[in-house]
Formats: sequence, C-alpha cells, structure tokens
Amino acid sequence: MSNTSCDALLDNGAITKPDPDISGIGVIIAFIFSACITLVATLGAYAFGMVDEGLLRPVDRLVLRAPSRAAKHVAIHVALRKAILALSDQQIVTGIAILAAGFNGLRLGNITVYHFQIIIYLAWMSSSVHLSALTILRPFMHFHRGVMVWRVIGMMVLFVMLIIALIPTVSNEWAVVTTQFDNGQPVVNAPYSAFGVPASCFWGKIRGAGVNPDSILSFVVLFISYLWKMGGMFQPFRRKFARYLRNPIDRLLEKMLSKPAREYEHRGGQFWLWTFRGALAIYLPLEASLEVMGSFSAALWLSVLGLIYGIMQILIPRMYMMQIDPSVADAESNLGFGQLMPLILLAQPLGAVTEHIWLKKEDDEALYTDYGGADPYSATLGHYQEGRQLIGLPKDPLLHHMASYELPPWKEQAPQRIQLKALLYTSKLFHLMVWLTQAAVAATAAVVFWADYWTIGVVPASNWYFIALAAGGWAAACPVITFSLGPMSRLGMFYKPQPEKLELQTTFAGSSHSTEEQHKATLSPNRVELGPTVTGEVTEVWSSEWRRASVQHPPKSPVSPVAPP
Repeated sequence: MSNTSCDALLDNGAITKPDPDISGIGVIIAFIFSACITLVATLGAYAFGMVDEGLLRPVDRLVLRAPSRAAKHVAIHVALRKAILALSDQQIVTGIAILAAGFNGLRLGNITVYHFQIIIYLAWMSSSVHLSALTILRPFMHFHRGVMVWRVIGMMVLFVMLIIALIPTVSNEWAVVTTQFDNGQPVVNAPYSAFGVPASCFWGKIRGAGVNPDSILSFVVLFISYLWKMGGMFQPFRRKFARYLRNPIDRLLEKMLSKPAREYEHRGGQFWLWTFRGALAIYLPLEASLEVMGSFSAALWLSVLGLIYGIMQILIPRMYMMQIDPSVADAESNLGFGQLMPLILLAQPLGAVTEHIWLKKEDDEALYTDYGGADPYSATLGHYQEGRQLIGLPKDPLLHHMASYELPPWKEQAPQRIQLKALLYTSKLFHLMVWLTQAAVAATAAVVFWADYWTIGVVPASNWYFIALAAGGWAAACPVITFSLGPMSRLGMFYKPQPEKLELQTTFAGSSHSTEEQHKATLSPNRVELGPTVTGEVTEVWSSEWRRASVQHPPKSPVSPVAPP
C-alpha cells in the first residue's frame, strides 16, 4: 500500500474487519489461561518448596525464606515438573503459530493494526512465561539434552520472530485508536478508527513524531531477558558471566570498602570512619540489587510483570474496539472450531500429570540436582541457612573485617568473599536493602501499569520515564537509608583502631555426608592454602572464626567497642 493511502487511512480511520482466528474470545482465553496456569504452577513450586534446591540462591533462602521440600515430596515435585514441562511446550508452539499467522497476514496485506497488536502480545506472554518455566526445569534438562535442545531451538525461533514482530511498534502512532485530537481529546468517527489500518503501513516507515521510546525499551527487555535466562541454561555461560562480570564487580566494590577500612585501622580518625560508611552506603544497595538479580525470585518477577503487561496490551485495545464497533466483538465472540480447538488443548497438560501419577516409569529419575550450576557461594550460604555453625563469621564489625580483607583475584571466587557475603546475610540492614529492592520493583510496576491503563490505545505511555524515575529514586534513597542506619548495624559499627593479624580456621562439610572435618588454612597474600577435603562428592563450605592477635603497631586506644561521638 502506498504511503499516501496509509496517511489517509491514519487520518480518517478504517473499519476493522473481525478475525476470530486471531482475536476470538476462545483464542485469547486459551492463551491467557495457559500462561497464567504455567505461571501459577511455577509460583506454587517456589512458594511450597518444590523447586530443585540447586536453583535457590541465597536471597531466596536467607531473605525470602523460600523452603526446599522437593526431596520429602518426590511425587508432588515430579508431577509438578511434568505439568510445567507440558505447559511450557504449549507456550512455544502456540507462540510460534500465532506469529506465523501474523506474518502471513502482513505478507498478504490483510491484517490490521488491531489484530497484529494482539498477535504480538499473545506471543509476548508465551515468551515471558516460558522463560521462567525453562529456569525451573534447568536441572531436569541438564540430564536430558535431547529434551533441552529442541526447546532451546524453539525458544530461539520464537525470540527472532518476536523481535521482527516488534519492528512496527517503534512508530508513535502504532496501535492508537485515532491520530486526530481536539483540545487534547481523541476524536473517533466510529466505526472508523486507526485500529483498522493495515499493519503493513507501519512496515519500513516510522509514522508519527519520532520513535516511541517504550518500543525501544521492549526490545531491550526482550533481549536482556533471553540472554539472561537462555544463557543460564548452559554451565559455560554461567561460568563466563561470573568470571568476566560478577566477580570483577564484586572485587571493585570490595576494594572501595577495604581502602578506607585499612586507613582507619592504621590511622584512626573520624574522616576515615565516615568515609567507610559513605562507601558502605554505595556498596550495600548495589550488592543487594546484584543478589536480587541473581535470585530465582528475579525470574518470577520477569514472568509476572511480562504476563501482566501482555494482558493489558491485549484487553485494553479490545475494550476500545468493543466501544468503537460492537459488531467486531460480537463476531469474535462466537465459539466456532477456531475458538474451541485452543480451549480443548488446555486439557493436554492434565493428561501429562495423570500419566505420571498412574504410570510408574523405572527410568524416570525423581530428583535432579543442578549439576555444576550451583556455585560454591550459593551452596555455602545454602548450608548456612540450615546451621550457622557450619560457617563461622567474623565476630568483629565489617569495618575491621575489611581492614584485614584480602581482595580475591579479579576473575575468581574465593573463600574470603563467600565469608564476607555470609556476614552480609546476618545483617538486618542488608535484608532491608533486599526488601527495598523488591519493593521498588513492585512500586515501579504499579505506577507503570497505572499509566498504561490510561494511555494504551491513545498515546505512548512513557514507561521509560517512570522506570528511570524509580531507578533514580531507589539510587538516592537506599544510600541515605544505609548511611543513616549503618552506625546501628554491625556493618557500620567500629572499635577503636588496633592493627592486628588474623588466624583462619576452616571447616569443610559435605553436602551428602553427615560428618565434618576440621582443617587449618593459611591465608597468604597470593593464595589460600587449604587442607584435604572430605572424600566423595562434597560441597565445600568455608567456615572461619577470626581471632584478633598481636600487633604490628601499638594500639591507639582500648579494644572495647565504643559508640561514635
């Protein structure tokens, strides 16, 4: 269609023809119900402890108190896994199918903006929910590579198709009821609307005043989500991520803390004390946010918010269409073959669960550990939740601990870092930062969805503005809270300075053994020398009890704790 014809249609509107195979009530209910059931199953597995233990990060176990009961309720765990697997398969197949139908309509030039909008966000929902399903199924897929390969291929196909489908949405006039306004109010000449304009008019040409920043945000969110969750399926990717991104960031933050701590330990003075607390005000919120992003709860946030956003992008335009032309809604509400088929397919996951309950397969392993996926840090702090005696913690405040802290190599995890993280998780202030991060995500989502409710189908919602504003508010509030409460926390308390040297006693505990062996370790500037470990498959649990000893310089004051002046 020519640009002149498209411009005229956008100005005057067009009548939207019904297409029940795309936006029929049965299709929409089937997609939304299937996505919601998949998400509810995943949330239920997390809330009731049916997630494989290796998937739970320290934030999940130590702050959010997510239980781990899969080993005690094997039948429920496996049945739930079967259901999630079947439901996630539906998400892949239906997402690809609906996008293929949309692309065919684009090729023929007979699909409208309204129907292509619904196609995009039906596939968006399928994609968002399936990512969390992949996360919870990661241990199972590690032992069943054939199962994993074709699903990963399917997800990559869905990802590419969804990226292409989002291209027309970069226009500011995409999916609006009308482009005509009178005194700031939209003018609609029903049953004519911009919803009825062919979607091909937006292909290869940006219409409206510039690019819609919310569309760019959608591309960014989609790309990061897939890179994050799909990459997490593979152990080499997780190792590279830790080696080249997470560990260097941790070391940089630790260096920021250790410098003023060492200066205070050697020189004393209020300047270095408050410099350390200022650095702590930056370190603690950033570390809390990194821990949250690495947790299983972050995958749940991704799915929940993606599902809500997709539902709003479908139902709100449909509500407008019912007001503009009720005949379209009536035609798309008749339950024909195209409507009944997706509804009947919803029974398929129930069959998978029933099959597992009634048919016992000898080769069906009940539980899967996240082989190679749980790094020593997560495993260590997981044991710490079960028994604090397994990890001895520095008895001194964080300030003095960082004064003698040996920075690990840039790209490596190390026992001293694991102990430092364990120390953070004993602090209520650190827990508060984690909860504030979670609350910030929830509050930002509420504001964005409220704005979307009033703007979808009318004008761009400017979601990027609210997200940037919330991020700025979090970045300003959390350091202030940390700086204010730090002196009352063991993370910000202090002793009068006294240089000391440290002795380290390390414990190794086997995750599959009940016995423990005590070993000595020597902490040198270049390496940590550890004694022999317990035989068999073990998880190394670093435990240390720091004891203050003699001195390189005479103490400037008694060692007793004092309150800041």
